[in-house]
Order: sequence, then C-alpha cells, then structure tokens
Amino acid sequence: MPNPPDAPRSEIAATRPNRLFLLARPLSSLPSAPPHKGPYSVSGRPFVACPLLHPCIGIAMSRHSRANAHKAAQKVFQVPSQLHWPDDKLAALDTDQLKSLLANLHTMRDAGRVSDAEAEDISARIIARLPARALVVRKKRLRTEVQLDARVADGLGSLATSLARRYDLSEETARQRSAGTKGFRPHTLTDKRGFAKAAGSMRTGTMAIDRFISYRVQDSFASLAYLLFPDQPQQTGRYVLLATDDLLEGGAPLTEFMPGSKDYGWSQASRERMRALPAVDFADAGTRFEAMIARIATLLPEEVAVAA
Repeated sequence: MPNPPDAPRSEIAATRPNRLFLLARPLSSLPSAPPHKGPYSVSGRPFVACPLLHPCIGIAMSRHSRANAHKAAQKVFQVPSQLHWPDDKLAALDTDQLKSLLANLHTMRDAGRVSDAEAEDISARIIARLPARALVVRKKRLRTEVQLDARVADGLGSLATSLARRYDLSEETARQRSAGTKGFRPHTLTDKRGFAKAAGSMRTGTMAIDRFISYRVQDSFASLAYLLFPDQPQQTGRYVLLATDDLLEGGAPLTEFMPGSKDYGWSQASRERMRALPAVDFADAGTRFEAMIARIATLLPEEVAVAA
C-alpha cells in the first residue's frame, strides 16, 4: 500500500527493500554496520553508499534511466525470416556489386543471420551471374615471377618490332587481304606499349605467365607465346609456337600444351585447327615464328630491294 506523504524516509525505505536510494546515513544508525574510522569517514561520521551493505543505501536511478536500461537489456537480435533477393534484383547489379553481395552473404551466414539453405540458394544464383574471372582468388605474385614476366614481355615485344620493320604486319593490310572472310578480326602484333600481349588467363589466374605476339590473315593464324603454369618452378616455363594447321603441320593438338584453351574465346572449329609446338629456346622460337610470318605476310619494299 502507498505510504503517507508525511511518513519518515526511514519507514519508506523499510517498506521498499528492493528500491535503491542514495541516503548518506551514519553507520552508527545501522545495526549491522561496524564502526569505521579513517579515510572513509566524513566529519568523524563514516558513511557508505553501496547497495550491498543495506537495502536503503545505493545509487538513485530516475524512472527514465531505468526504462532505458530495461529496453537495452531486452534488445535481442531476431534472425530474419527471409532475405529477399529475387532474380530481377540480382540482374540489376553489376559484377562488383554481386561480389560484394556474395561476401556479405557469407558474413551474414557465419553470424547466423541467414539460414544455410537460403544462403546456398542465393549464393548459387549470384555465382551463376558472375564471370569466371571474378570467381578466381588472385594470389600475390612473387617478385622473381614479376621480373620474369617483364623480361618475357620485353623480349617478345622486341622480336615483334624487328619483324614489323621487315614485314607488312599492319591491320589495314590484314583487313584488305582478308576481305570476304567471315568473322575476321585483325590481330595487333603487340599491345599499345609495344610489349607482348597478356592473355586473359593471367587475369583469371589460370596461367602464371601467358605472354604472346600474334598475327592473322584470313583463316591463318600464327602466334608465339611464353607459358608458365601456376605454382610451378620458373624453369618449367617455355616458348611455344601456336598456329593453324596450315602453318604448323607437325605440331601437337593445342590441348596438350594449353588445357585452358577454351577460355581464350576461340571457337571449337578454330581450336581443332590449332597446333602447338614447343621451342628449344628463344632463338629457336624466333626463327620458327618468322618462318610462319613469311608465309602470310609480305616483305616491305625496302626489304625486297635488299633481298634482291
């Protein structure tokens, strides 16, 4: 029952043993409190403000503070019943957004915020929309591998520059000589900086080093590549001649040297015509590659004059 407004504070405290009040009362007035002296006394009268010694002594809390503390204690995470990512929403995301969503989904699954079955369903639909190169975990390249790649790119680029000084290897000439060839696309001999081109297998991690120079006229294709498989000693890297069977009759099927050739964008018919032949060294590779180039390209006028 409520206490009268004029009731002494001690009586109110006695009737509410579970409530905490800040009462600076001398310990001598408390039957269970022993006498205290020393640094904890104030004006010779020691006191305690601790709820453990007496139910009437403690820290006062306003009704608002107690309500907030109660709400904080009641904040328990509730697992969502559904993570709504239909196919039309996934279709509106680009590759980077899909990769971020996949990473966040794994985090939510580990935290128990989404069920395993739902996470597997959404992951499968995300992965189905990602290109293969986005799913490969890139490893940090060794410094020696980076240096080898730079030397290969520069060496093949120098060979291509030397050939371009003697043969007409321009895109315009290739287009003119390939008029009427269905689906023809000319090949630039090198990249824009004059180095050997880097194949897509290096970006996806399928190959550690895959540098090449190439030229095409009509349905004839000639290329010289340096191949090094991932996690293999650098001594296993080698120069390989790649060409259509009309230019490289004695080569082996392409798949024997390039098991990932289907990832290069070549058609099935083109892969069946492609042959591969490893070279002994760079000098041998250069000589053999020039012999193939001479069959599909013409010498420049000044070179014809010198040869005459």
